[in-house]
Amino acid sequence: MLLMFIMLPLLILCCLSDRQHKIWILIAVTFLFLFFIFVIGLRDSNYGLDIVTYYGIFNDPSYYILDEKGLYFLNYVLKIISDEYVFFAISYSVILNSLLLLLYRCFSKELFLLYFALTLSSFIFFQINFNIYRQGLAVILVLLAMYCAFKGDIFLSIFIVIVAFCFHKASIIGFFLIAISFFNIKFKPGYAYVALFSSIVTFHDSVFLYITNVLVELFPLYANSITEYVRLTGSDIIQSSSFNHRNIPLMVSLLFYAVYYNPVALDSDGLMNRFSDKVATISCFILFISSLFTSNVLLYDRIIIFCQLLSPVLTVSVLGIFFKRESKTRIAILFICILQLVFTLLIWGPRNFIPEYEFLSL
Repeated sequence: MLLMFIMLPLLILCCLSDRQHKIWILIAVTFLFLFFIFVIGLRDSNYGLDIVTYYGIFNDPSYYILDEKGLYFLNYVLKIISDEYVFFAISYSVILNSLLLLLYRCFSKELFLLYFALTLSSFIFFQINFNIYRQGLAVILVLLAMYCAFKGDIFLSIFIVIVAFCFHKASIIGFFLIAISFFNIKFKPGYAYVALFSSIVTFHDSVFLYITNVLVELFPLYANSITEYVRLTGSDIIQSSSFNHRNIPLMVSLLFYAVYYNPVALDSDGLMNRFSDKVATISCFILFISSLFTSNVLLYDRIIIFCQLLSPVLTVSVLGIFFKRESKTRIAILFICILQLVFTLLIWGPRNFIPEYEFLSL
């Protein structure tokens, strides 16, 4: 309940701070950074699965051998300043969440706090901070690269994906996202309907096995990782991913985006603009591809995460079209954020090794 008490005022600030009152945007961002430092950074080491492992790697690179060397380099730079646990935890929190805030700020100077509030209140924020830090960092970089490609800076986008690849091999998906962003691949409602249908039905394990065999042939670098995923598929260790209630906000937003889709609106500066159109196209692609890997929940999660961090763009766009007035849209988003936060802290958290929040004992 402590975390609920801390985060509710943050969500209210983020959702109700609009561009007409810039001082409130500044206040909201300030309090977000205080939250990154003093709450996420100073959480107890038992709050989340991976923080102890990452600190072990921080102290000794041989503690856990990684194929990608980006994290080693980041740790080396940070250790020049200090190797204390408190500095490590705060640095990791500020780096990841600052990049996430920057990502949404690039997407929209007016709406970025709404995007961040929707992510902050959802399970994915806790997942990337506490359980899958390295991949979370890589995914955020890939989405920044996607935006650079959308703006036409193809060389910068490729460079960012290469940097992301140094943190996690799943970043290879970034090259596909760059292609969709850079080239004139337009959204069509049919894409959404196919992606949504594929995410509901269950593909046979033979589809997963066939695709993984093809991937091993195309990308030998991933052979060991993919082979391990195949070995674990169907075992008691790794289960399949059935219909995932966590993706309901994404799926509902994509459905309504397709229903309300109006190509004429793409020529305006409204909420359904060209970037939202591109996000919808990419979400369809990711949602469909991830559905082919539901036989292995770990592999599925490594793909769908790109959609999960993009879904706030679609949610805000759809609600803006539905309510028409900005004030009503912001209140609706605040209501959604509160519901998400309650679900995340009271239901999802205890089931995913995230107990009641405790501060670090200094």
